Amino acid sequence: MSVRYGMLALLERRSMHGYELGRELEGELGDEWAVNYGQVYTTLERLVRDGLVVQSDTVEVADAPDRKLYTLTPAGRAELRGWFLTPLDTTETRRDELFAKVLLGLTSDVDVAEIIQVQRKRELRRMAELTAAKERLDAALHVAEVLQLDLHILRAEATVRWLETAEAKIAKAAGSGPERLRVRDEVRADQGGQERGGEARGAGERTRAKGRGRT
Repeated sequence: MSVRYGMLALLERRSMHGYELGRELEGELGDEWAVNYGQVYTTLERLVRDGLVVQSDTVEVADAPDRKLYTLTPAGRAELRGWFLTPLDTTETRRDELFAKVLLGLTSDVDVAEIIQVQRKRELRRMAELTAAKERLDAALHVAEVLQLDLHILRAEATVRWLETAEAKIAKAAGSGPERLRVRDEVRADQGGQERGGEARGAGERTRAKGRGRT
């Protein structure tokens, strides 16, 4: 989510000034969404330029410059509604360092099983810490915090499941002992002289290496 839509959502509730918007955004979504006030005011200028908000009033503040109040326009409400009702593209391909570590570990002197085990221990420890933090909260009073913890817990669980799947498939493809080393050598040969085209191509090369390991 961009700061732009977070600010539009807050302004849908009521008119606010820039300092309020920055404070409310962090208070609503947590420290992960903390923004500096320079970004807040830059975003407000763009929203005004685009006709999504207007300066509606000025608030006098003792011993400080007056603060400008901003209000959502009908165009801003339409823009916000469009954002809320547009599904996120969760299939977007991104560079994933864990994927790269496991794939490249097949051709490394480092045991790929050790790479997987180290990461799995980290994820399980993180799940325990997050679960403990969640249990200390009253879900009725801390809805946002509990939902955020749930999201992180489920992501950690998904990573653990992927690691277990990767471990099983690598073991099945490679066998054991010399056979596994042969698979690693073949994957290394596939890599030589070929330019990688991102995760999708890397995954394809891994699949081909697994297929040869079965023969």
